[in-house]
Amino acid sequence: MLRIIIIDDNKIVVTSLVQSIEWASFNCEVVGTAFDGSEGLKLVQHFSPDIVITDIRMPGFDGLEMIQMLRTVNTSSHFIILTGYSDFSYAQTAIRLGVSDFILKPVINDELIASIKKIAEKIAPTSDTASSAVSTVLNEINRKSDQYSALISSTIKSINKKILENPSLSDIACEFMISPSHLSKLFKKETGYSFIDYLTLCKMHTANELLKNPKYRVYQVGELLGYHDYSYFYQVYKKYYGHAPSEKHK
Repeated sequence: MLRIIIIDDNKIVVTSLVQSIEWASFNCEVVGTAFDGSEGLKLVQHFSPDIVITDIRMPGFDGLEMIQMLRTVNTSSHFIILTGYSDFSYAQTAIRLGVSDFILKPVINDELIASIKKIAEKIAPTSDTASSAVSTVLNEINRKSDQYSALISSTIKSINKKILENPSLSDIACEFMISPSHLSKLFKKETGYSFIDYLTLCKMHTANELLKNPKYRVYQVGELLGYHDYSYFYQVYKKYYGHAPSEKHK
């Protein structure tokens, strides 16, 4: 499910958008709203939403200033500008900042929904494709396990076995009485992947499987795998699967 944040200093506009659009009907949820650029900046940094819908002229930072600040920290969010101003200079700045769409007020819901759906098509690979890609890499590494040295083969088996114990490079190195730096170099040399990359792939694959079980909440899965910061777990999962972890949790 795509996560949306709406930012506008006009509370009537915000309330209208939240209440008049059936967000869940096209796989979206509004996870936060703000009424000025400063508050909006904090919300986006906290939630790492897929799409931010924002006004331009607001107290604190205006919408374009907020987007510029967020771009400096490499946010992956997509932005839709809502504005009552048709000044072309605003549009030019928005384009330079990589804004996905520029919609004039009063907002027509169908126009906004169409814009969101267009963004969704670009940013979300199918779950099956992404899941297959993760599984393919893991299967390839494990399939070649007997070609690796005994140390690296045992390291892979140990990671697989202890994935819910949140093993670290130091933990595994200690298990085999070898320095973490040496183990890291050997792992990369033999498998072609860094220790951290393989560990993360295992965690994401495990998360994807656990999220199919309705007894687990998303934050619980993150914590089981050592991600105590939900926002960070969300970002990592989305990087590998192209969608929010909540999408698997029905």
